[in-house]
Amino acid sequence: MDVFYEIDQIGKALPRKGPPIPVLHPCLGPIGEASSRDGFRLKYMTRRTFHNLLKDEERFRKNPRLALCEMGAITNWGGDVVNARANGKGEDIWPVKLSQTTVASQWSSFFRSGGIPGAGTYPDIATYPYGLTLNNATAGAFPLQSPTGSNEKFIKQFGAQHKNGTNLVMLIDILWAAGNLQYGNYYDFTSGFPGFSRGDGWGIMAAFEVTTQLGASRSIGIGINDTEGWPYDPYFNSTGSCAVYRLQPASVPFMQLDDAIGGVGSLNYIDLSNLTAGVMALLLFKPLCFVPTLATTDWGERPIRNTIGGVIPLYKEEGGNIGCLSVLVLTSTTSTGIQQYLVETFEG
Repeated sequence: MDVFYEIDQIGKALPRKGPPIPVLHPCLGPIGEASSRDGFRLKYMTRRTFHNLLKDEERFRKNPRLALCEMGAITNWGGDVVNARANGKGEDIWPVKLSQTTVASQWSSFFRSGGIPGAGTYPDIATYPYGLTLNNATAGAFPLQSPTGSNEKFIKQFGAQHKNGTNLVMLIDILWAAGNLQYGNYYDFTSGFPGFSRGDGWGIMAAFEVTTQLGASRSIGIGINDTEGWPYDPYFNSTGSCAVYRLQPASVPFMQLDDAIGGVGSLNYIDLSNLTAGVMALLLFKPLCFVPTLATTDWGERPIRNTIGGVIPLYKEEGGNIGCLSVLVLTSTTSTGIQQYLVETFEG
C-alpha cells in the first residue's frame, strides 16, 4: 500500500475549515501535514533529506528558537522544553496494545484492545447525557498524568512499532463516545447535547466503531451542528457483515463533512434505523497526528532537534484533566501483532 497516497486521500477528505494534521515519519519525525487544501504536503524536507537534516541541526545549534513554531506558552526550545523535562515536568510512556484479528488494509480502533492500558469500554448510550465524556482518567486511555496547576501539556514525540508492520497510525483524542448503539434504532439529542468538556469543536471528527458484527450494507448517519451552529447530516452506506473493531465509514477513518464545516460542534441525532444487525459505538475525536509506520520491527530514533515529532498541545478540561488518547490503525495484514508506542510529553 502507498501510505502517502492514503494520507493524501484522507487529507482531501478533511473539512476545508478544519486544522491540518501533522504527519510524522518513524525515523525522520515531522515531514509534512495533511489538509483539505493540499492533501498530503511534504513540508519540512523537499529534497536532499539527510543533507538538509544536518544543515538544520547546525542552524538549530545557533538559534534554538528555530526548532519549533511558537505555540501557546511554548516559545523557546531550551527554556521551555528542555528545562521542563529536566525539572521533573516531563512524562514518557510506552503503551502496548495486543494483536487484533481483522481485515487487511482497513481502519480499526484499538481502544477496546487489551494491553497497557487495558481494554477500554465506551459509555452506554443509556447513560446520556451523563458519562459520555472521556478523558485521561477513562479506563483504556493512554496513561498520561494531568498537568499541574495552570500548566498545559504537550506531546514532544510520538512513535509507533508494530510486530507485523502496519500501514498507518492515527493518534487521536476521544472527547465523547456513546456505546451500545443498537441496529434499527434512532437516537434523538435535540433536547440538548451537553457539549465537550475540552476544545471547541474545531477539527473534531466522527466515526462509528463496530462492537457486534453488522448485517447487510445499509445507509446510516448522524445529524450535527458545526462549530458555528450550522446543521449538517452526513450519511454513508455501511460495510456488509463488517467485523468487530473496524471503523465505519470504511473509506477514510471519519465521516466526511461539508467544506464549510470546521468540525463537529454538537450532535443532534444518531440514525441506525436502517441496519438489520449489529451494535456500534460513535466516537467524536480530534486527530492529533499521522504516523506511516515501518514495514518491519525497526524502531526509529530521532535525536536531532528538528525531528522531535513536533509539539502537539493537548486539550485540558476545566477540572484539569487532559484527553483520552488512543490510536486508529490502517492495518496491513489480517493479524496486526503486538503494537508498541512511545509518547514523550512535557508541561509548561
